[in-house]
Amino acid sequence: MNLLSSKKWQPYPVYSLADWINGLAFRDINFSDDRKGVPVIKINELKNGIGSQTAFTKDSFDKKYFLNKGDMLFSWSGSPETSIDIYWFDLPEGWLNQHIFKVLPDANLVDKKFFFYLLKSQKSVFVHRAKQRQTTGLGHVTVSDLKNLIVSIPESKDDQRSIAALLGSLDDKIELLRAENTTLERMAETIFKEWFVDFRFPGATGVMVDSELGKIPEGWRVGTVMDVIERLTITYRCDKDDLDSDGKTPIIDQGTTSIYGYTKRDPDMIATAEAPVIVFTNHTCNLWLINYPFCAIQNVIPFKGKNGYDEFFIYFMTKGQIEFIEYKGHWPDFEIKEYIIPLVEIAKKYSSVVQPMVYRIWSNNKDISNLSRLRDELLNNIFSH
Repeated sequence: MNLLSSKKWQPYPVYSLADWINGLAFRDINFSDDRKGVPVIKINELKNGIGSQTAFTKDSFDKKYFLNKGDMLFSWSGSPETSIDIYWFDLPEGWLNQHIFKVLPDANLVDKKFFFYLLKSQKSVFVHRAKQRQTTGLGHVTVSDLKNLIVSIPESKDDQRSIAALLGSLDDKIELLRAENTTLERMAETIFKEWFVDFRFPGATGVMVDSELGKIPEGWRVGTVMDVIERLTITYRCDKDDLDSDGKTPIIDQGTTSIYGYTKRDPDMIATAEAPVIVFTNHTCNLWLINYPFCAIQNVIPFKGKNGYDEFFIYFMTKGQIEFIEYKGHWPDFEIKEYIIPLVEIAKKYSSVVQPMVYRIWSNNKDISNLSRLRDELLNNIFSH
């Protein structure tokens, strides 16, 4: 049943409700060598933000391709399950790359935020259309698809704004939880630096000794991560054929968001809040502390602590220590990097301090998942007109 079934809705081809500006086909000669200038926004930047793979340009182009914070974007080409989507541009500026539309809704017909949620409600349609044209892993949503897709919108702009406000209130709550998670993670990182970089930890005597990495507290040592972790084995590696919209088991991938999709397979790796698992993404250098059972794609490497050093300490010790250089395997670099290894009892004390913060982050993530599910249910309800 539609939430506004008593209101008057009118059908339109979705293409007729907005201007759709496709991005530029940038060439290598447009990119700056020093990573200065304006970022070029590809699908990867929409999904993962600005990173080491982001290209920059100092050139100027037609201003219609320039992006400002709050612009609406529709990625129409890529892996259907993971790339076809609608986004708000959340960076200060950028130049729009090809395979993405900048969407400018017709203000005479449709409210901008309402149109964003209208497009979100059609995501499964877009994914299906892209799969029909999928070649070598990539699929496309065409202008013809947009012209043939008929959607209904309320005649009343007030009704449109009311719908957008309802759905937006859920997204606002989600963003607040994400912001809290960022704050908690930074707090844990700050404490780590205080204890294990500046050596101002509880019980510090100030007695220091020489090491390969400079002065360190007496009793501490220099070692590699392999001194404190055990690499785990996953015998089966998922690919796109394992994706299933009805699946319950998450598939961990190498992207910043960590979830590739879901599968009906039983989990290949068990993790819990009491016994979490850390994963390192071999090609992209992301690090995740996971508290739920999962499957994984290629080049996702799980590991646990050993010799008394638990996952909470190891996660913050290794987080951000291996930077992406190029698209290659980075695990060898991860294995040989040297760290200052504290006494086990100090590492355990740190874990006892940050564990409640991590638990709060996990609780927030659960709330985010529930709010996202509620929002998506409302989307389906409202737009099943």
